[in-house]
Amino acid sequence: MLNVESLVVRYGTAHALSGISLTVEPGRVTALLGNNGAGKTTLLRTLSGTIALHGGLAVGGSAQLEVRDLLRTPADRIVRAGLAQVPEGRRVFAQLSVEDNLRAGGLSVKSRRDAEQVLGRVLEMFPILRERSRQSAGLLSGGEQQMLAIGRALMSSPRVLLLDEPSLGIAPLVAREIATAVRQIADTGVAVLLVEQNTRLALGIADQVYAVDGGAVAAQGPASEFADSELLRRLSLGGGSGGAPASPRPASPRPVSPRPASPRKEQ
Repeated sequence: MLNVESLVVRYGTAHALSGISLTVEPGRVTALLGNNGAGKTTLLRTLSGTIALHGGLAVGGSAQLEVRDLLRTPADRIVRAGLAQVPEGRRVFAQLSVEDNLRAGGLSVKSRRDAEQVLGRVLEMFPILRERSRQSAGLLSGGEQQMLAIGRALMSSPRVLLLDEPSLGIAPLVAREIATAVRQIADTGVAVLLVEQNTRLALGIADQVYAVDGGAVAAQGPASEFADSELLRRLSLGGGSGGAPASPRPASPRPVSPRPASPRKEQ
């Protein structure tokens, strides 16, 4: 399980996260919804150990994968500990073949046999990647590149998968295919943290939702409680297309009162 408590992150003197807390459980899709600048990508970068590369610094709170302190763990060890991130924009190795891209994601897997088994499962989930396995990744469509980026992350056999805007710039039909795959990944026991601007798509596959505003959690609850939420409209998150919404229920997501973050000594 991934547990974040009162996390504070800043860029210089500007706070990007102001005491955010959330839990991501195995076998569930947890959606993180919010406008641009709400702090969603900053959270993913912090959890994956790459926030310093973007000029950010965690100055308070905690982030743990089981008992491992992610704030004090280098990015490569975070991957080996079982957390993988698919960043916004896919970022595949354009000059390498599809297969070589996938194998690059499995370099942390010590057993060749295990790596081959994972590769087989990825190609079964995304059959188009098998068809394109010898093709340069740069020649793939945007949707195919997104499938490749997700498949590459799965090659490390993660227990936690972070996804940043997987439907961005992708045709609605392909976005739905990717959403279905994300749901299937969670159903295998992986804990999925999904950042997604397409609210309808996210609510169609999510179990739990955190609405983020100004670097803090504004509300949280089951995805079904957000399907017809006034809060989402107030945060301008009611739009999006290409995914089936969750069935609405006459309930309201629970607002969250901010808690003071415990200071963390800078390194």
